[in-house]
Amino acid sequence: MSDGSLDEGDVAFEAVTTLLNVAGRPFNSGATDPEGIALRKDGTLFISSEGDANNLQRLL
Repeated sequence: MSDGSLDEGDVAFEAVTTLLNVAGRPFNSGATDPEGIALRKDGTLFISSEGDANNLQRLL
């Protein structure tokens, strides 16, 4: 990205973290639509989702 644009090869995934529901299991396909993630200095993680608002599922 030093050239000011995001090109193929500029990003490399190092790990993946599966989002879990309150029961500790992965969410069903389509149950969440994660849009944003933020980490506070104290380690608190916030995840926003555009999932089904009529069937909210808590994230761990």
